Parts: sequence; C-alpha cells; structure tokens
Amino acid sequence: MGRPRFATRLSLKPTTGETSPLGRKYPSRPIVGVGAFIFRGSGEEVLVVRRGTPPGAGAWSVPGGAVEIGEHLEDALHREIGEETGLRIKILETAAVLDRIHPDAFGRVQYHCVLIDYLCAHVSGKPAAHSDIVDARWAKVRDLEALEMTEWTLEHLRKASERFREIKSGAAAPPAIG
Repeated sequence: MGRPRFATRLSLKPTTGETSPLGRKYPSRPIVGVGAFIFRGSGEEVLVVRRGTPPGAGAWSVPGGAVEIGEHLEDALHREIGEETGLRIKILETAAVLDRIHPDAFGRVQYHCVLIDYLCAHVSGKPAAHSDIVDARWAKVRDLEALEMTEWTLEHLRKASERFREIKSGAAAPPAIG
C-alpha cells in the first residue's frame, strides 16, 4: 500500500482516478474527432443524434466520434457513422474544422476535441441508435430550433443544408477546403 497523495499546490492535471477508460476526460492532448452533417433527399432533412455520454449528454448533435491511431479521417467517419447509426453515407466535402474545449468547475480542461465535420449524403440504411447515442432520427431543417442543441450546431446545420442543396442542384462552387 502506497503513501496517500496530497496536493501541495493547485495542479491543472487531474488526480488519479479522474481519467475515463477512453482517455477523453482530462486528456493530456486534444482528441481528434470527425462528424457528419448527413442529408437525404433534397437537403430538407438531416440526421440528428442525441448524445448519451459527456460532453453533451442529452443534447442533439451530429453523429461522429474519435479517430483511432493509424486511421484516415474519412475511414474514421464511415466507421463512426456505421457504429453509431447503422447508415452508409457518401462524403461530399469538408464542412467545418473546430475545437471544443470544456473546462471543469475549477477551470481545468476536462474535455478538448479538435473536430473535422463533413457534408454527407445518405446512401442507405435506417437510422438506429447504437454506441454512445440514445436516439437517432431524421429532422426537418426548418424544425431544428425545437431540439436542444448548441447554437453552433444549429447554425452549421442550416449552412450545411444550403450547401447540400447547392451541390444537389449543380449550382455549387468548388469546396473552400479540399
């Protein structure tokens, strides 16, 4: 049995036991993740998922998850979408690159993710909740405000819907990020 641990100064690192089994809570470096704005039909409907685990537990978002070591971004996206929703998708272009930093009550970084979101088209499958999501459904873009989601997610889903409709109509300019 070892000596008890006592903090002698405020540390920005967590104490033993605060790191999750996945290493996402109190990470030593940012986690790289991918997400998908998945539209079907003419772009009036988008897939939304309700997260079952922190950060964002209970909120509506887009499906996606962490990139594994040695995995290419687009391969990670296809894997995550399959695992979480059972859908097959076609990646159209990169939609957004962002970071999410969530401090705890003491100001320590509890979660830090760098996310690459892609604009995607639904290819096949019916949405079903698997993995760390508790619900998956098609939602009308015009009805998204009724769902509990961040303002960023709502704004970017609307922008992605406009871009998807441009691509579907053939009026789209080349993607800003290749």
